[in-house]
Order: sequence, then C-alpha cells, then structure tokens
Amino acid sequence: MTGTPANHRDSMPQVWERAASRLTTTMRGVGRRTDLRLRAVTYETEHVQRWRSWLSEVEGEKAASYGSDKRRREFLAGRAAARQLLADATGGRPRDVRLKVAPDDAVDVVGSNWRLSIAHCGPHAVAGISRNRLGLDLEKIAPRDSGLKRFLSHPDDAEVLQRLPFDEPTTLILVWSIKEAVLKARRSGFRTSPKKLRLMEMDVTEGGGAASGSSVTPAGSTAVSVAGGDTWRVAFTRVRTKISDRTASYWWTVAVPVDGE
Repeated sequence: MTGTPANHRDSMPQVWERAASRLTTTMRGVGRRTDLRLRAVTYETEHVQRWRSWLSEVEGEKAASYGSDKRRREFLAGRAAARQLLADATGGRPRDVRLKVAPDDAVDVVGSNWRLSIAHCGPHAVAGISRNRLGLDLEKIAPRDSGLKRFLSHPDDAEVLQRLPFDEPTTLILVWSIKEAVLKARRSGFRTSPKKLRLMEMDVTEGGGAASGSSVTPAGSTAVSVAGGDTWRVAFTRVRTKISDRTASYWWTVAVPVDGE
C-alpha cells in the first residue's frame, strides 16, 4: 500500500487538542475522572480510504446503508475518532479495535473495560473513554427554534443561567449540550425528558465570553441532578474552528457521574 499507512493515527488539530486539555483539566479541578481521555477528528477526503479500512464488515454495511452523504461522513468520523483514541490507550492498532452497537444504540468496546462515548457535529467528531460511565456531546452555536428552550428547561434552571456571561443563543446551546451529554452517559437518551434534569450550579473557570470582554476561550463545569436521584458533573468548553474562510463555534461537553460508578 502506498501513501499513508493504514494504521497511521492522525494528529489532533491544535484547537481541538487545547479544548480536550481544558476539559480534562476542568474535570481534575473538581476531583473527577483522572482516566478520562478525549480525541477529536475533522472529516477530510484524504482520510476516507484509511478510515474505511478500519471498519468492521457490519460497520461498513451500516455506513453504506445511510441515504445521505452527511450521515455517512459523521459515522465514519465518529468511528475514526473512537478507534484512534482506543488504539492510543491500549497500544494497539485502530483497525484491531472492536466496537459494537448495544441495544440502547450506544457504542460498546468489545473485550475491554473502557467505556466509550462519541459525538459529532458538522465535519467534526469527538470521542471520549473512561473506565466509568461518561457521555459526550458537541453542538454548533447558532440560533435555534424558539421551542427548544421550553423543551429543555427545568423550572429551576433560570436562576443558574441568569448568572452566565453569555448571550441567550450561546447559553441555550450550552444547556442543550450539557443535558444531552448527561442523557448519553445515562444511556437513556431523550427517553428521559431534559426537563427532568436540573442545573444545580455552574462555574465558568476560564474566559467569560463576549459579554465580559474576555478573549480567553470559555470553559467550566456544572452539576446536574436528575429526577430520581442521580447527579452528574459536566465539564464544558467552547471550540472555535476555521475551515477555508468559514468559522464556527461549538460547545463540547463531557458528563461523568458524581458517585464515580
């Protein structure tokens, strides 16, 4: 085979490497998850052949079954991020990482005690692993339908959110990303209403965003209580990207259980 070797791992773009570092640092700062590992990839056509060679037969068939190119790109990038992350953690090769889709549609690592979460948005995909439960989400910051706030909000969220230094669209997408990360970590998805998730506190530990005049990229954490008893710690950071002449901003969130299970 000529060109890039099939098991070559891509270098993580610097903007995403810094974001991953902010998230893991934030988790350590609140006493959580020293074994948390994160990775991000950006879909580029030069990677496609190599990434496809890492898929299992079942995954290849699944990728081919999608009716839209967008969904195929997201699937491929997500699996590539996960396999490179797990290969780095185990010292193996990306193509040897075995993944399977669980009945609840989460992705499990076969023959390993690593737990995995994958998220994607636009051309970007992120993956995280831990030996404990975790959930990741990635959301583009952009105006959304006015009904989203009603769909997401617990009655007590407003008191916490009014203290944040972000504009309303940025805050709304942050809430969405935080709650989706928790729902993915619980492996319930939107079978649990996000209205049952209450934001208990929220600390912005780095730049305060446009409203504060800070040029430092925001990062922070929050505690989230779910009706029924479980509580989660969520780290978040904003990621600004530029592809060609187009810029975009995203919230990247990671949720882990407070009880450490």
